[in-house]
Amino acid sequence: MTKMFRHGKRFGMVTIAIFLSGALLLGSVVPAEAAEERVVKIGIMTGFTGALASTGVRMGYGQLDYIEYLNKQGGITI
Repeated sequence: MTKMFRHGKRFGMVTIAIFLSGALLLGSVVPAEAAEERVVKIGIMTGFTGALASTGVRMGYGQLDYIEYLNKQGGITI
């Protein structure tokens, strides 16, 4: 009886391994639907006024220009 149980357990483990391998392969072959376009909002914290405006304005516009550049290249991909 114990030999049958051991072989049955081994058979069950092999069956589960084959099933999980097949599910993994099938998941990588089946094409996924394209996700909806998502909007990512980015906050910029810089000083446009006040004592730090002399460097903050240039830095803020540089960040905005970089974000515009990224959007022209295709945007942020996740």
